[in-house]
Amino acid sequence: MLTHISSAHDYRETTATGKLSAAFLFSRYEALNGFSPSSFLDVGCGEGLVLSCVANSDPEVSLTGTDTVAETLSCARQIVPSASLLLREGAPEGSFDTILAHLTLGLWERPLHLLAHAVQQLSTRGLMYIVDINVKDLELGLSYAINDEERSYLRSQYDSAYTLQQFTDLLIRSAPAEQGYEVLTGT
Repeated sequence: MLTHISSAHDYRETTATGKLSAAFLFSRYEALNGFSPSSFLDVGCGEGLVLSCVANSDPEVSLTGTDTVAETLSCARQIVPSASLLLREGAPEGSFDTILAHLTLGLWERPLHLLAHAVQQLSTRGLMYIVDINVKDLELGLSYAINDEERSYLRSQYDSAYTLQQFTDLLIRSAPAEQGYEVLTGT
């Protein structure tokens, strides 16, 4: 039941921001490097809606998605059959030009470990973009719920969210500047 509630809410409220986040990530990569990325990893890809959007806008990019829910990956396989889809938490081994974690970081069981591992999977010119909710925005987030079940689902999401400072600290520990990483955060 929770998967149905989260899928319905996410489709209605977060699909557009996921697609926008992927478009921003690709645009930023191109601006920094002068060419398009050749690979894209969507960590927590769900039903594959962002992967599908990327596939439609750039059919040449190699697509990989991970998720911890087999049911959603089954949907993703139907929506974007060209993607490599893996039932796992976090990034797989590999080299990725672009990595997106859209509204999933607060749900990771071992965020520091998984984030550090994802950073290590970036290609030499790779770029990771993480979008997540700010625990301080609970009331605003709850205002988007259309029923008590969604309110309960959203409350659980915010219960696992970070403040901007906690998020920044986690990123700095996962991608240290002395190893050549640059961390930018904001709201």
